[in-house]
Amino acid sequence: MSETSTPPRPTLSRRPLAWLRGRLRSSEIWFIALAVVVGAAAGLLSVFQSLIAHGLQAQLFGFSIDDRLSALPKVRPIALLWLPAGGLLLGAVSWLMGNWRSRQLIDVVEANALYGGQLSFRDSLLVCVQTLISNGFGASVGLEAAYAQAGGAAASGLGQRLKLRRQDLRTLVGAGAGAAIGAAFGAPLTGAFYAFEIVIGSYAPSMIAPVAACGPLQRAGRAPDGRGAVLDPDRGAPAARRAGLLALCRPRDRLRRLRDCDHAPGGHG
Repeated sequence: MSETSTPPRPTLSRRPLAWLRGRLRSSEIWFIALAVVVGAAAGLLSVFQSLIAHGLQAQLFGFSIDDRLSALPKVRPIALLWLPAGGLLLGAVSWLMGNWRSRQLIDVVEANALYGGQLSFRDSLLVCVQTLISNGFGASVGLEAAYAQAGGAAASGLGQRLKLRRQDLRTLVGAGAGAAIGAAFGAPLTGAFYAFEIVIGSYAPSMIAPVAACGPLQRAGRAPDGRGAVLDPDRGAPAARRAGLLALCRPRDRLRRLRDCDHAPGGHG
């Protein structure tokens, strides 16, 4: 009877992905560290998209990069033509996607609820482009969808690459989307609530640490004086300029209320 040889255990030098996958499945500390990396990437993607949208607005409507479109007392009448132009461009993009694709785009919430956190990079890119076109051409549309989609896609792509288990992938996608929202508004509590209530859809003790681990990185989206988010639309442009970031459209009322809880006396902000 011949002895069956056991396959060698993966090592960091020979099979790094398999080695890392084993660490992530056996140690919660490693999974929290992965969530921290995802949180950093999500925050940077939020900042990048904000720069694109605000820069596009400044170019089209002819105002200073330190100003905000919503704060302008008036705009040139000719510049208002960019609004229908943006609508036509968005309609053309949607029409092309409808002819090119056989299914609807999947957002981060649907991906986590129905597909175990598996999110298509192509779908995410198209959602972000649509949102940036709408916002950049002056429509009264926030960038929250693009932020959450990009953060969730970064988490999903990395998690699928590492072949995470279904529940771990759902948690990581929620942490990424929540980190993107929290970093954009400088409000970690907002990001955590968004991750649990909207993206993941449930609370569990095993989810708390990975989602909360992104909180310190969300603080990077705050102004140096610590009074609020660099991207906070209610603050002046000098603070945004000093931090190298630009203004953000107003968040939804729900997110604003949660952010206020962050900065309230005795809160986590």
